[in-house]
Amino acid sequence: MPGRQKVLAGMPFVVETRAALITRGFHGKRLAYLFRILGALCALAAIWTIFLWFTGGFSVELGGLRIASRRPRNAAVISLVLAMLVWLLTFLPDGRDTFRSEWSLWRRWYASTHAWRALAWRGVRVVASPVTIALVVIGIDIYQWGGALPLWVDEEMIALNFRDRSMGDLGGTLWLGQSAPFGWLVLERTALTVLGSGELSLRAVPLLFGIVTIGVAAWVGRRWMGHISAVMFVLLCWISPYVSHYRFEVKHYTADVFFGLLLPTLAVWAIEADHSADRARRVWLWWIAALTGIWVSNGALFVTPVCAILLLVAAWRRDGARAAAWFSLGGLMWVASFGLNYVISLRHTRNSTYLYSMWNMDMLPPSLGLSGTIQWFLERLEPLALNPGGTTLWVLFWTSAICGWVFSVKRPLGLVLAGVSLSAFTLAAVVPLHERFSIWIVPALYAGVVLLVDRAVSLGSDAVARRRWTLLALAALVLFVQWQLCADILRRGRGDLNQRLASTDKGRLDDRAGVRWLMSQWKPGDVVMTTHLALAAVWWYGMIPISDEAGAGSALRDGSPVYEMGPTTDCPSRQLEDALKNRRRVLLYLGFDTIPGFERMLAANLEQFGGLTAHREFSQLGRAAVIDLSTPAPGSIVGLNRTAVPDPGNPGGCVGVRRAERW
Repeated sequence: MPGRQKVLAGMPFVVETRAALITRGFHGKRLAYLFRILGALCALAAIWTIFLWFTGGFSVELGGLRIASRRPRNAAVISLVLAMLVWLLTFLPDGRDTFRSEWSLWRRWYASTHAWRALAWRGVRVVASPVTIALVVIGIDIYQWGGALPLWVDEEMIALNFRDRSMGDLGGTLWLGQSAPFGWLVLERTALTVLGSGELSLRAVPLLFGIVTIGVAAWVGRRWMGHISAVMFVLLCWISPYVSHYRFEVKHYTADVFFGLLLPTLAVWAIEADHSADRARRVWLWWIAALTGIWVSNGALFVTPVCAILLLVAAWRRDGARAAAWFSLGGLMWVASFGLNYVISLRHTRNSTYLYSMWNMDMLPPSLGLSGTIQWFLERLEPLALNPGGTTLWVLFWTSAICGWVFSVKRPLGLVLAGVSLSAFTLAAVVPLHERFSIWIVPALYAGVVLLVDRAVSLGSDAVARRRWTLLALAALVLFVQWQLCADILRRGRGDLNQRLASTDKGRLDDRAGVRWLMSQWKPGDVVMTTHLALAAVWWYGMIPISDEAGAGSALRDGSPVYEMGPTTDCPSRQLEDALKNRRRVLLYLGFDTIPGFERMLAANLEQFGGLTAHREFSQLGRAAVIDLSTPAPGSIVGLNRTAVPDPGNPGGCVGVRRAERW
């Protein structure tokens, strides 16, 4: 018998002696079993909720019977109901005593397995640590990157700039209405030269900036946040819909996000140094990061001034005027670097009439008074919360971020992050306060959200220790509300992630397959015709250079013309007839442009000159066709109409044609 008791000592369900059972009575035994069953079911339902949330659930069919479980909310409700039942059982006769007895048994079992518990908890902390989570999500990003989706319109336009311009010519006004930091263009040009012009090589630079952003988020979480908040911060910086989108776009916005997080956190790291020599070393590391960032990221340009001011004040207060003077020397170097960058690149963007006409509506009008300015800023809060913030809960989003900065346990961190976000509103007169142009403030906003979570967890722990139940209820309410906000961002990000993983095209286009197939049909003397915004696809995937020496994209390799089409009200028009005179075949590509009714009008006009000999559809919007001009074939070109684009009928007017030309 002693041996049997020793074997069963680690099992909470059988640790009671027969005497104890008799003492508690038959009613107590039944209550004990009921507590155990309901508690086990409650725990299983909670675990199932977490499983459904992260996996999306499952659905199987067995012999015509469909079994599915996809909604974590249902499992959460079941878990909550079971927990309420356990609580209600304590009001039955002997219920409270039975519950206390069961709880005591579990505590004794828990204490008897202390070594195993410590090992298991350590394993959980390692598996669920911000570093581990960061490594996992980086692996998912690399897997997505390996899918090598075709380039989209904006990507093709910026890629044409660093493909057909030399390294020294990357400054100045960019072609096709594009804008990007000079250093970022140099990095992309280097990647193209070394690794080739494939999608993987072009997207390597944005992906690398995205990866190091996740790494910095993990470092920030480990240094300044609790365990739960750190994991949440890494997840938000990874799966946020618009932040994650640009990791797989040939655009510079991932560099903006990276420096929007790195520079303020490095500034806090420098402020918190214990010794003056250590602070000086960290300050110069910060200046090196700022000097580097100004060339590859617009976000670094906007973040640096507010961080520099806070660092200067900290250096003056803690180390005196001499340290502040040395710090100002770094500022002079930064100003000189900014001036050189402005001459090479920034002034061309600033003075571009085309870009200004696009951005003007999203910059603060100078004519507004104080009340008008406040109203203008307030009107921007909701759209900014959605894009780039990634949530429709805009009031909760901004309130949480502000409260996180104000009530943060780490005071310098909250102050610097608040200053970063305030910079976006301060610069609104010269920088568009709109969507991707403000994406560099997203890490600071997310940090504010999770800092509020961190504060609530800290208050809740303190309330439990001091038995202050009102404060515990307040902390629980804050955590519940923050969970709703974070869950909204994670849910939207997960939807975009699933869509990217399942997609084989980009924005309902596959220009890579469409243009390559079309150019494989090319014969000497053929002409290529396409619409205005589809020209970028033809130039990129058709390997047609757009430099001045090559005719600015107006001719193929044998000198045959490339034409741009579009509707015109100049009727009757002989432009199409003149373009096709003395030509044998037309290679036609319809891509991004979705002009209602234009395809029908184009088909009706082309049928007067020739018939369709080859036709392929690519994704939802892409159409490529070969038209033989030797014999008209009425009705053969009707298939060019794209079913994905509403066709209201012939819009009137004529088909305008002109030689393609880089703009």
